[in-house]
Amino acid sequence: MDCVNCKYEKVIEKIQEDVRDLFSKINNSIIRQTSIEGDVKYLISAINEMKAKIDILASIPGKRWETIIASIIAAIIGLAVGRFF
Repeated sequence: MDCVNCKYEKVIEKIQEDVRDLFSKINNSIIRQTSIEGDVKYLISAINEMKAKIDILASIPGKRWETIIASIIAAIIGLAVGRFF
């Protein structure tokens, strides 16, 4: 009868060890997940900042073209006014 209990004790000890290992792995996963969440929040923030800067940079060539076109129109008007007067 004692051998039967010894057999169950070994099984129970193995189960307890497995449960400890699982808890350890779960805790490590939670710690890694928390770290990853922080990294993702930082990346989202950085992406939003880059997007704002890209929007600013994208609008600059448009402003330059507007200035160039306005200068050309002013020159044409100046030439036209100069010829007539």
